[in-house]
Amino acid sequence: VAQSPLKEIHILIVDDDSDVLLTLCELFATFGFTVHTAGDVFSAYREVETKPIRLVLSDIRMPNSNGVDLLRMIRVRNVDEPKLLFVSGFSDYGLDELYAFGAEGYFAKPFNSQSVRNAIRLTLLRRGERWKPAIPAKKLPTLDVKDYGYDGIRLGRGGFYVALTRIPGEFVNKEVRFSFEDHPGKTLTGAGIIRWARTAPDQYGGIGVGIEITELSEECRDRVIREIEIDLPTAYIPNQ
Repeated sequence: VAQSPLKEIHILIVDDDSDVLLTLCELFATFGFTVHTAGDVFSAYREVETKPIRLVLSDIRMPNSNGVDLLRMIRVRNVDEPKLLFVSGFSDYGLDELYAFGAEGYFAKPFNSQSVRNAIRLTLLRRGERWKPAIPAKKLPTLDVKDYGYDGIRLGRGGFYVALTRIPGEFVNKEVRFSFEDHPGKTLTGAGIIRWARTAPDQYGGIGVGIEITELSEECRDRVIREIEIDLPTAYIPNQ
């Protein structure tokens, strides 16, 4: 992204409210992106099929079909492109479900435009660039697995699900450092944001948290990226 003019980045904004659509179009055009718009899911999918869309910003609740249907259609077509962020005032789905369906993020309306812009920038970076450790290192709390009964992880395209026996409630929505054994003799070490926590067993599984990766150590980054890009799971962050 840093090497490409923003004008070359085509984004698609999807919302059934024409006033909201116009406002968002003007906002993101001001940022420098090439902006396309659609007022419903099926028009949006046609845009994805016919234009070089890199990222979709979509509402969730829309007549006849919804943003999750659009996400599923896009992920059947291509697991990794275009990226999709939800920007919505309402959701009939949990955050864990949206990430598991393949969304790269969720912002509630009204949203902070700079936060969404930063999310777009990071989402479009290659994983190797996005997950480089910050220099100097950020001071972050540590999620110590010995305290929470670690019981294995499952990788997604942008993060992972961690099965625990106790929820680290003080860390939810915060960036933490972590180190988990993801294969015998190998560790997944870095930092990430705990995006959601399952405090009791449900239809998807037991107690656990979903972590979006923000950094990976030099020792494991290339290996983890290879594993993700070979498997290319639909889920950005799995929920089971």
